[in-house]
Amino acid sequence: MVPLELPRSSFPEMRDRLNPKEAFLKICTPDFAGTNIMGITADFIMQNNIHAVFLDAEGTFIKTWGTLPHPQLAEHMRSLKERLDAEGYDFKTAIVTNRKMGNLATFTAAQYWIRDLNADLLLSPLFPEWRKPKPFMVELTAQQLGMPVEQVLMVGDKLTGDIAAGNRAGAKTYYVEEMVGEVDLLGDQIFRRPLEREMYKQMADRVKHVDAPSLAPYMDIPSLIQLPTEIVSHDIDWWNPQWKETELGKKLLELPNKVYGYGIPFDDSSQKTWGSRTLYVHGGEIADIVTDMRVPLTFTALLLRHLGYKKSANTVQIVAEASDFIDGQLARRSKRGPTQKGADADRGKDKQAAALRRGSLFVAGKLPAQDLAARVGADFAMTKIAHKLRNERGIQDVSAVWPGKLATAGESAADTLAERIADSHPHISELVSTIATIAKIGRIPSNTHLWNQRHRLREVERPILLQVAIDLLRG
Repeated sequence: MVPLELPRSSFPEMRDRLNPKEAFLKICTPDFAGTNIMGITADFIMQNNIHAVFLDAEGTFIKTWGTLPHPQLAEHMRSLKERLDAEGYDFKTAIVTNRKMGNLATFTAAQYWIRDLNADLLLSPLFPEWRKPKPFMVELTAQQLGMPVEQVLMVGDKLTGDIAAGNRAGAKTYYVEEMVGEVDLLGDQIFRRPLEREMYKQMADRVKHVDAPSLAPYMDIPSLIQLPTEIVSHDIDWWNPQWKETELGKKLLELPNKVYGYGIPFDDSSQKTWGSRTLYVHGGEIADIVTDMRVPLTFTALLLRHLGYKKSANTVQIVAEASDFIDGQLARRSKRGPTQKGADADRGKDKQAAALRRGSLFVAGKLPAQDLAARVGADFAMTKIAHKLRNERGIQDVSAVWPGKLATAGESAADTLAERIADSHPHISELVSTIATIAKIGRIPSNTHLWNQRHRLREVERPILLQVAIDLLRG
């Protein structure tokens, strides 16, 4: 029997369903690739009928969580635009980034990116539904610039993000093979980068490689004119999620700017689904309700367990632990944004719920006294460290780090498992409980390391952001 072979040009949807791996690789395969964006020259632009270049930010022209663009790349983009303008070639540039303008620091830096690269527009995701790899931001940016998406080149360092978004929108795509800077997000280091390296090996023969000169190392040091700092106060909360209500935020928003959705008025009602609009308007209030429900849910789980309904008790306990992750996501999706008050409430409810669960297990003889003492001691030590970091070093939002939340969720899951097997496998039950206790203690150095790392980053950024803000206000 002759094997069935579908023609490459026919039934693409059916072919994709029959071979999802090939379909996924196709979506993530760039048209071009180069070590950096300096391979995008004027000749390259004209030869490929490209009239707009959309740049990803982090890893493409700035470091991850960086503030200032790489000077070589910024100069290249300015020169590229000047040459094409001089030749009368219709050409525009835009920055399409997944970094949300969630605080004053990001918005101030974004304003500087636009000016340093001479970009026509910057698009940031006002709502999670916009984020790459969804094609929406690429399509919207092309629409705002009055440019057919077929004449757009989407550039980025992530195959499964930037390149996938560009391909899905119908644009040409350019993959940056060497990320700017050495720091990467932890999740990308563990999952995305290894996956993309293997993907790129399989698709490399389909990609047209473009030569690009090497980049010199750089630091985030502003090459700006030193201006009087009395224009902007030194005492600025750069990471305030309510930044649009601050004095400096209002000043920067009043400037002519090209940050879509922030400086450029638009009707957001047509850009979101009903559920997303609800979360955008009321997400903060819903987050507060979810936080407040954690203790009642934990108490309900304990009561059900006492009455003999263990399966129902476990389900309610899972919902209670899930609320510790959900409330923060809801707050971040809301117009209000996360607040310090919400972070403090979240931390307090965590402690109350943990005390209820531990006390019940201890009274029932399911939690050894040494484990109870170690966990309570670890929480007490963590609280003391958090207060010290906040008061002495000005580190805020110390509760919103993932090791603490994972340790709390892990403790609850371990206690549930230990309780279920306590009668049949007492030694294993004790081992599981001990592992959960060790995890609670182990989060102390990991949390402290992350907080200190955040503090160092912000201390480096603070004077740069101040100088950038002064320069923007002085024009």
